[in-house]
Amino acid sequence: MFCPKCGANAGNSNFCPKCGYNLGDVPVDLMHSNQLNQQPRPPRPTPVPPKKKKRRGCFIGIGVFLIAVIIIAIVSSIIASKYPYVPQPAETSSAGQSKASPEQATNKKAEAKKIDDKTWEIFVDSIKRNNEIMKGVSGLSDGSMDSLEVYNYCKEAESSLGHNSTVYPLDNLSSDSDAYQYVSEAQKYTTDIQIIAQSVCKYIDSQKTSDLSKVTEYINIQKQAMSVVINNRSVYLKKAGFSEKEITAVINQLDSQLGK
Repeated sequence: MFCPKCGANAGNSNFCPKCGYNLGDVPVDLMHSNQLNQQPRPPRPTPVPPKKKKRRGCFIGIGVFLIAVIIIAIVSSIIASKYPYVPQPAETSSAGQSKASPEQATNKKAEAKKIDDKTWEIFVDSIKRNNEIMKGVSGLSDGSMDSLEVYNYCKEAESSLGHNSTVYPLDNLSSDSDAYQYVSEAQKYTTDIQIIAQSVCKYIDSQKTSDLSKVTEYINIQKQAMSVVINNRSVYLKKAGFSEKEITAVINQLDSQLGK
């Protein structure tokens, strides 16, 4: 057993061989407890740090990415050397005045005059028809004109205007937006006057206020349409190479053409 005083191993002696303590007076349970406490404890195992996992997946991913970048760069270089970039010429305007030669400019102006002469001739005739229809409507209102006379004229005008609307020179104008805009608006004006003639005939037949209201509505529409055509004509002639002086002279001919 072990001495409770100094802790020395006394074996089975009654006295401690080191300090002389009387071991006979020590209770049995204390001696047993001392024996347990004095027994050497086994050493604790030294903890082993966990091994670090090698990040192979990450390095592999980076390597694949770098290889892909290098391949793309090489392929791009090959393509660039085989198919070099060639700058495309800038688009020119529809008028093309700055790029056209003197001969081309002259031809364009002559072609524009040809289209304008045909369009304006039909348009002026439509204005004359419209003026006669307006006189007939006014004569019906004040009783100065016979309804049958007005009816017959509107019928004849309706037929003539219907024919004129089909002979505008719209063929092959899709590549020239200014020419197409001018001619198509003139054609629309002629169609509007034809509708007015139809409406007047319908009113004379029915004598309904609702039909007279439609006549008035169409008359207001054609007034605005006429201004649109004249403006589009000026734009077209200017794009075709006409000077401001030439355009003014052409526009001012309208009064004489209408017999004013």
